[in-house]
Amino acid sequence: MFLIRFGMAILFFALAASSASSTSLYAAEPSAEPVHGFNDVSRHVLGNDSLPKGVKLITVREFTRELKKISRDFRSKQPDSTFEKIAFTEYLTFRNLGLIGKAIDKTGLFYPKIARHQRVWKKTNEERQDIASRMLNGYLGIYNMLHSIAGMYAAQDEEALASIASLHETVRSNVGSNVAAITTMAIMAETGYKYLDLALDLADTAGTFEKARAKVKKNYDEGLAVSVTDEDRLLNGIYRTFELCTLWAVAVDPDATADIRKLTGSISSQSRAAEDVAESLLVAVNHLYKITHIIAEGFAKRF
Repeated sequence: MFLIRFGMAILFFALAASSASSTSLYAAEPSAEPVHGFNDVSRHVLGNDSLPKGVKLITVREFTRELKKISRDFRSKQPDSTFEKIAFTEYLTFRNLGLIGKAIDKTGLFYPKIARHQRVWKKTNEERQDIASRMLNGYLGIYNMLHSIAGMYAAQDEEALASIASLHETVRSNVGSNVAAITTMAIMAETGYKYLDLALDLADTAGTFEKARAKVKKNYDEGLAVSVTDEDRLLNGIYRTFELCTLWAVAVDPDATADIRKLTGSISSQSRAAEDVAESLLVAVNHLYKITHIIAEGFAKRF
């Protein structure tokens, strides 16, 4: 299995961009200053004067309560085995992304889709309780939310919507009951990274993170070129998604930069110390959970 390399230059690009381009859009809350030119999704979703039937937007109190519950679950409900931990942490990451999706969708148009993703996860987890199925189901939740978030930002961009549809159709045509769970997870991780890259490209109207995203793309291509197994491809997809999430986190809350830098350093050291594929995957999933939690916390400040 190839050694995943993490360039701190990625984060330094983000730090330089945030310090150069931040603006005090929330003067009453100086700790929550999003990067200038990094658009809220409401500018991309077609506006409605009324919410979709049956939809109620999440309140800051509900958002904060669920965010705290996710954090408590991560600390106190960890299973014993490595593979069980992976499935459990994937689910918590899915919950983080669900909150993020609701925070950035001010129209409520995507709320029914988020609810559907949650129902699918619950139904599948109840019906297929073997560990391979639950790991696959956990990453399916992450994939579905990244797909939906990309769709939020692409709502008024026909070319971007076509790219999302093409990527999704490629996934659909390459997975199925006859395809191994690890292969399916690898495909979803690679495509999820591409969804997030597209979303950040659409959101970053000022081009603040263009160089950093190009660096992540270079890492992705180099990782893919040396990948020998599906496990390699899966790790490459998750790590690149993590790297993009560090940019997203800085854009949402530049004050979290020190925590993001610390997290980036720990994933580098822990991935090198991992003794087998399972440990490497747990390191990757744990850090994806932690960075999405930081992003969700940033959005909580912006309600």
